[in-house]
Amino acid sequence: MNPKLAFNLSHSALIRIWHWLTFSVLIFSLFTVLIGNTLLKGRENVNLVKNSLKESGVTVTDQQARGVAHEFHDLIWTWHKIVGYGLIFLLFSRFIIEFLQSRHERILVRMKDAKNAMSSPGADIDDLKHFILVNWAYILFFLLLAFMGLTGLGMAYEDDVPWLDHMKHFNHTVHGYGQYLIYTYVVLHIGGAVMADIKKHKGLISGMINGNQ
Repeated sequence: MNPKLAFNLSHSALIRIWHWLTFSVLIFSLFTVLIGNTLLKGRENVNLVKNSLKESGVTVTDQQARGVAHEFHDLIWTWHKIVGYGLIFLLFSRFIIEFLQSRHERILVRMKDAKNAMSSPGADIDDLKHFILVNWAYILFFLLLAFMGLTGLGMAYEDDVPWLDHMKHFNHTVHGYGQYLIYTYVVLHIGGAVMADIKKHKGLISGMINGNQ
């Protein structure tokens, strides 16, 4: 590893495709959460349904309106569940890709190389330490995704598997809190990448697009 180019290492086509596909799917997943908790929140739309139907000459009870509103709410969470399956598949594929990578492109190897590069003449110690820290953040993010995937699966099958029903409160609670860690990581990741590209590591983002550093 060139001690001066820790953040500007090349990335294989598989990693680049996986990165942007995962980013897109994750953003869509967060979008479904936002819509499900705001615009399509069942209880908040009961009056909207009643008034809309009333304008069309149809009168319904609160219970009937609540049923219609709940259908839209269920629809967005069905999409969230489908996207969740996609994220689990992508996470599993990332572990496979890691072993398909050439040795020098693997995360743990790059972290080890960065540590060894600290003793090289002219090495930017702070930058190399930052590189190692960022890669630890990647690993923790993968573990967080795995945790969110497991609790999400628990929620998806809680009505079909008896022992999962007993974990309903736990799964819903930790999955709900876990989303805020996802938000935090995404914001920090995007902000950090943009700042690094603007300042010290120009071409960082384009390198994740076209692979040329």
